[in-house]
Amino acid sequence: MEEASDISPLAARVPTWVGNEAPTAPTSSSGLHVIFTARAERDLERFSREAGAEPFRLRDLRDWKELRRAIEDILSADPRWQT
Repeated sequence: MEEASDISPLAARVPTWVGNEAPTAPTSSSGLHVIFTARAERDLERFSREAGAEPFRLRDLRDWKELRRAIEDILSADPRWQT
């Protein structure tokens, strides 16, 4: 094991969960289960392509349901929860 004095202050360390393999989509048994609160669900429903307020206007997604799925996909694929 390295002593703290043996490590250069500029040395970079790579977390053990980072590898050279291509990421894969998690399966239902291996992915993180994402839960939205009632308030989060209500907030998501404000997003649409026709939203009057600019912050809630979707450009690349069809509707709030697609936004919800995108958020679930991103969070469930986060490898940090597996550590």
